[in-house]
Amino acid sequence: MFGKLDRTLNQPLYQQLMILIKEKIQMGELVAGDRLPSERQLSELLEVNRSTVIRAYDELAVEGVLTRKRGSGTLVSRETWLQTPRQLNWKKYLAVNEQVTTPATHYKKQLQDKVQLNPSSIIDGYTGDLPQQMIPSFNLTEMKWHDFLVASSDQEPFGLLSLRQALSNYIDQQFGYQMKLEELLLTAGGQQSLFFIMNALLQSGDTVAVEAPSYFYSLPMFDNYGIRTETIPLDSEGINLNYFEALLEHQAIKMLFVTPNYQNPTTITMSLERKKALVALCERHQIIIVEDDVYGLLGYQNQQLPLLKSLSPDNVLYVGSLSKVLGKTIQLGWINAPSRVLEVLIKVREEWEQPLSIFPQMLVSQLMAAPEFSLLVAKLRQELFQKVCTLYQLVISELANQFSVTLPSGGYYLWLTYQGRLLTINDWQFLLEQNILVFPSFLLTEHAQSIRINVANLSEEQMKTLVKALKNHFE
Repeated sequence: MFGKLDRTLNQPLYQQLMILIKEKIQMGELVAGDRLPSERQLSELLEVNRSTVIRAYDELAVEGVLTRKRGSGTLVSRETWLQTPRQLNWKKYLAVNEQVTTPATHYKKQLQDKVQLNPSSIIDGYTGDLPQQMIPSFNLTEMKWHDFLVASSDQEPFGLLSLRQALSNYIDQQFGYQMKLEELLLTAGGQQSLFFIMNALLQSGDTVAVEAPSYFYSLPMFDNYGIRTETIPLDSEGINLNYFEALLEHQAIKMLFVTPNYQNPTTITMSLERKKALVALCERHQIIIVEDDVYGLLGYQNQQLPLLKSLSPDNVLYVGSLSKVLGKTIQLGWINAPSRVLEVLIKVREEWEQPLSIFPQMLVSQLMAAPEFSLLVAKLRQELFQKVCTLYQLVISELANQFSVTLPSGGYYLWLTYQGRLLTINDWQFLLEQNILVFPSFLLTEHAQSIRINVANLSEEQMKTLVKALKNHFE
């Protein structure tokens, strides 16, 4: 971790060591709370006198960079970390990707290779996007380059006003909840929304809770920023509150990340009773809820359950996205949060120099203003519902003795769980050999009993082939 100091430089060794430690903090290789080697250990490692290390540590402690505690050693100061621009721990991140291939990572690579190399010869129930033919088709009116320039110069820090107004009205139509424009920040999609929230409201060493299994939060962002995660299991009504409450008795949780509608990968939708109990529990323990609702606009029924945000406006950060409706090329999402929170998020955006492009904002603003927007989205929902029902009925009629399945109320996934013997990764290899791609649960957890299937990509004949393959293998 520490290289040798350069004795040829016209600079004291203790000053070189001070610079080296500061650089490691700036690069994220040392984070708040990290313990540095003891004075004796570091002096032996660097081949310098112990007095050199002592002076460097003492000087950095005076500057507030380090904290020295009897019995605890020398630690990176939390105050220094907060004053330091956040940077990814690239060394740690790359180490994760360079680790020895596991059976799960090998299986995932096989999936991705087949998607890229043989797109026409596979049955793709694996990828997590809408196929191009299902994305609603809109007619756009002519826009001139000058229109983009004017809109860009007039754009508020929160995003294009006309789009925020249209989005607020549409969410009100869908959920009966009107987002205040001063509490609505447009982003480049759900992942950027989470990035802003993490950088603005979390610190290295904080602990957050996430659902298990949960695809979105399997990304390494938390680990790379030194944020600890606790996983909460799900039941048929959503997050298991008994488990969560028991956890809170001995663990301080700062934030909860939850997908209450059409959870990915399980497709579970949280009941109204569970939603009310969850917000009450989090308010009592002062835990911020991040409501990840990127699939929320794909509900099959007109009457949908209230948002967590509407049940607890001050305690919930509502994250949404249009990418699941308009396709992944439209990277456009939002954060609905108290204005004082958005001010901090905007500062993060400015610090990281991640302005939101005016082009997708103007395009989507025009789309949402079109009379046919709601009708075309409703048509998409109906098409997805028909596909989900088709595969669901096939599973019920052909695989009821082997698999459990629940008909979801939105989204484009179906979640199947094998009810027989305990499965391993090798049990799913037969699907790959037949060029049938699904998302197995072992990519997210240690269990291999379940698979997620994206019905949007499948024709009825492909569904029949998939079900037949499962039936033949597990009979």
